[in-house]
Amino acid sequence: MGLPADRRAGSPLDNGNSLALDRVEPGPRNLHVLPQAGVGTDKPVAWEETPMREVTNLMDHYRIVAQTIWNVGFWPKPELQNWDSWDRFEEIKRLLFNSLVVAQLQEGDECCKDLSTVNQIYQVVPSDPGPVPIMIHRPREGDRNRYWDDPVNEIKASDAELHFLDYFDWNDMGYVDFRYYRVRIAAFPSQPHLVGREALVERHHAGVFAVPTSGRQADR
Repeated sequence: MGLPADRRAGSPLDNGNSLALDRVEPGPRNLHVLPQAGVGTDKPVAWEETPMREVTNLMDHYRIVAQTIWNVGFWPKPELQNWDSWDRFEEIKRLLFNSLVVAQLQEGDECCKDLSTVNQIYQVVPSDPGPVPIMIHRPREGDRNRYWDDPVNEIKASDAELHFLDYFDWNDMGYVDFRYYRVRIAAFPSQPHLVGREALVERHHAGVFAVPTSGRQADR
């Protein structure tokens, strides 16, 4: 399916800010991320262990609040079903994300500091033991629409590193449920040509984890 490219470029994480319930999963947890070796061999991929804090509940709370604001405040009014309204909604989402996710992850005096100083990557990790469906953007030369039909259509947690950008719905002007995580592929050792592309993963197939950047480049 194709979508206008300029309507999908934004993210609640723009300007270094992060966007997402009522609690954070106990953490930190050490999960395997960042493939280092063994790709294409019979040996298991070697991983660097990085502290990761599960924030799936926070993110889902943010999603529910955001979709309620659109579905109750904007969508029922035909005069508000336009791109100007959607742009204003995107601004509201950034404020919500900072308040409902970022602020909840800060501790002690940190909660009172400028949220733009928070350095986190929000990593989407498939939660199923086997491969899960993924729709990866496949660009067409000279076509600014977005097509989510790359031949690579399954992924396992050990295959790639996926960075959260936003939630996704097929029809911005309709009733939204934000069924998908929209992510950027940050690493994919067996498919390096896909690094940097955006992709869609259904929420029920994955969880979200906050990872300190520690000098790594966060998505903007």
